[in-house]
Amino acid sequence: YFVPGGSRMNATVDEGNDVRTPVYDVIVNDPDGPTNGNPVVRIVGQRNADGDDVFVFYVDMDFEDSPDANSTAHIMTYAPLNYDSCSGGSPMYYLDLEATDGGVVPRRTQQTLVLTVRDINDNPPVFVTSEPAYGNTVVDETHPLGDLIQNYTVTDCDSGANAMSSYSIVAGDFMAEFDVIPTDTGFYLTLRQRIDAETLTNYNLTVQACNVVRPRFCRLTTINVTVLDVPFKIEIRVPSEFVQCKQEFNAWYSPSDAVTMTAWSNNEDEVPGVPQFECRLLKRTDQDCVKGAPIAKTGATCSVTCGTGTIAAYRPVLRPAAGSGKACDPDPSGLTVPCRRAPCPTPAPTTAAPNSSDSGRRRRAAPPGNYFETASPYDQQIGRA
Repeated sequence: YFVPGGSRMNATVDEGNDVRTPVYDVIVNDPDGPTNGNPVVRIVGQRNADGDDVFVFYVDMDFEDSPDANSTAHIMTYAPLNYDSCSGGSPMYYLDLEATDGGVVPRRTQQTLVLTVRDINDNPPVFVTSEPAYGNTVVDETHPLGDLIQNYTVTDCDSGANAMSSYSIVAGDFMAEFDVIPTDTGFYLTLRQRIDAETLTNYNLTVQACNVVRPRFCRLTTINVTVLDVPFKIEIRVPSEFVQCKQEFNAWYSPSDAVTMTAWSNNEDEVPGVPQFECRLLKRTDQDCVKGAPIAKTGATCSVTCGTGTIAAYRPVLRPAAGSGKACDPDPSGLTVPCRRAPCPTPAPTTAAPNSSDSGRRRRAAPPGNYFETASPYDQQIGRA
């Protein structure tokens, strides 16, 4: 009989055992002694957890020569046990054992050994790079901080805590703008800081996955991230302001009550399908009066008929007061500006009276000799030439 008795024995063994070393010992006792005893144990059937027949185990017998001898059957393996089903292993095996004694008419007994394989951390995490997300990830520069950008799948043939991994970005994130957050199936990418397409449009992030349980196996992968340039959003938040906008730069239209408007700037890198707006301020409903420099009043007359004078003036209103704005100040009394008429005429020249001393001075100044002084018109008139 098998020790202990019963129809089933249970045992637990770690995966990754050494080949041709016992994973479990089965003891068989036969009181008939060495002659009719010395039972031999063999495996008559072995199945995995799915019920499929396998050929993994064999028996190595160890006999003891005594009247009350026990036989020990060492359960051996042809290959290391593997818990992980994804690599062809099984977490449990069922061995049908049969013990036969040494009598002339052999007697037999059977028992089932259930071997539970205990998982150890012997597999690294694996990035499922066949997924499109690993090819290229796209994010726009207005993506909210902390929100999911993309999920990435990571597998591990181990189970439980042995399959858990930690994730980190080890290269390519120079300004620590990105972060990786663990999930049940891998991790997702998110933002720590704002990104700007005008600064950098492509990132090559190197992500590392490491087992949490020792021994720690680590693997690396590269994620390509493209940043989309988005037109800047403009909000006009002036109370009771009247604006005029045109969509996609076509016809202008004026909202009747544009207290707050949202528009998109005219960006060179427009995103297809996003409406483009341009807005301009028409007028304010609450505004102060603005006057210009003084100018001559229509119909006023210059103070002179020729030359430079003055003319009555006023200050024109460039922007009238509206709503609760400041009213226009009245013009000062007697406000004038310079005015010009045609130049006044120049007075006619007057003739000087004859001077007798003049002719005398002329005659005395005449040089001697044959020089003839030209007579003045006055001298010619009185006959002194």
